[in-house]
Amino acid sequence: MHKYLKLNSFTFIELLLALSLTSVILLTLPLLIKSTSFFDSQLLNNTDIDLEFFARDLIDDFSNARNTVISQKNQVTTIKSPSSKVSYTFNHHKIIKQIDDRGNITVLNHVSYFEAHKINKLLIEIRIKIQDKQYDKEKIFYI
Repeated sequence: MHKYLKLNSFTFIELLLALSLTSVILLTLPLLIKSTSFFDSQLLNNTDIDLEFFARDLIDDFSNARNTVISQKNQVTTIKSPSSKVSYTFNHHKIIKQIDDRGNITVLNHVSYFEAHKINKLLIEIRIKIQDKQYDKEKIFYI
């Protein structure tokens, strides 16, 4: 008495489906690796974060002083209020902050242009250009 052996195996269609799925995955893998290189360069670049912190710092300085007087002489932008004096000095591709002529805080690096103008009593325009190895970024803040 002969019993039939029942073997579980792949059919030809299942084999073709598995091979096609594997080939699709292998074809998309180089594209995924290439797209991650863009994000890698963005992660290494902290310029956007530095600009946001700089803008927040400027907004704090201007909002704390009600009657501000802005003067720009020899690459130094000074914000005078009745209680304090804040200076932003553009020197050697850096912006350095001083409060009441004390301390040196480097706020931004790789700066190629910095200028501040008071448009009216409530609006101040700040133009800044940052030059890095791969690109130039220009930003205008209105405070």
